[in-house]
Amino acid sequence: MKAVIFIITAIVSYLIGSLNFAIIVSHDLDKDDVRKHGSKNAGLTNVLRTYGKHEAFLTFLGDFLKGIFATALTKIVFSVLGFSDIALTAMYFSMLFTVMGHSYPIYFKFKGGKGILTSAACLLVIDWRIFLIIISVFAGLVLITRIVSLASIAAAITAGITATYFGFTGSEKHPVINTVLIIAIVIFVIIKHRENIKRLINGTENKLSFGKKKQG
Repeated sequence: MKAVIFIITAIVSYLIGSLNFAIIVSHDLDKDDVRKHGSKNAGLTNVLRTYGKHEAFLTFLGDFLKGIFATALTKIVFSVLGFSDIALTAMYFSMLFTVMGHSYPIYFKFKGGKGILTSAACLLVIDWRIFLIIISVFAGLVLITRIVSLASIAAAITAGITATYFGFTGSEKHPVINTVLIIAIVIFVIIKHRENIKRLINGTENKLSFGKKKQG
């Protein structure tokens, strides 16, 4: 029974994650596809650089709320069914599939974003302490360097370390499994940033700009 619920919530999480709002917003508001511009990535930063703050805010809202919804839904399902002992593990599993959906959305030819924002939203539901720590790391590095990819990678690594620490020092029932899941998510996110890593090494990575680029 538990295995079936795991599979169902994973599928639902993937489908929710596949609602990539960078693509949705660029299509509905600008009759365009953000994946044709800039980094070709269907994520918040590329929306901001390509279309401006309004579209970026809507993208942020959509991709953040879907992460919260998918993870919270999984938590509720497992709690209602009396499986609270594995609810946290199920939430990490849900997070993995939500991020996979964001990165490889079934509705948009499996070409999406990198999953940082959606991952953060999932972690807000899983453990608000982890969320606050990674947001602090991300915001601090963005303010200092203005390099979003560097801040994203650092936040992802911080999430893995922090979640592992809380898992083994707290009251989690399955810290080993939970650690494996969060590390898998971190590795997935870092792999999605492999081109950014190459540019960071070469010193050619773009810095964040809040100006709107005009199309055409």
